[in-house]
Amino acid sequence: MLKAFIGVDDVMEIVGCKKAKAYALMKQCNDELTQKGFLTNRGRVSSEYFCKRMKLDPAKVTMKGELERA
Repeated sequence: MLKAFIGVDDVMEIVGCKKAKAYALMKQCNDELTQKGFLTNRGRVSSEYFCKRMKLDPAKVTMKGELERA
């Protein structure tokens, strides 16, 4: 089970990207949420929304941010 919000290190592990790209992905998600009327926290992103946008199953993402291989 994931935390409610994830940070840049978690995004880097989940996506397998560098820090700059992780921040860009987080900013894009937060901008989309802001346009929908949600409050966002800079430097963090909703794990539920992030997984939805990345087409990932939140149940298969561990706390460390790595995908479980079945």
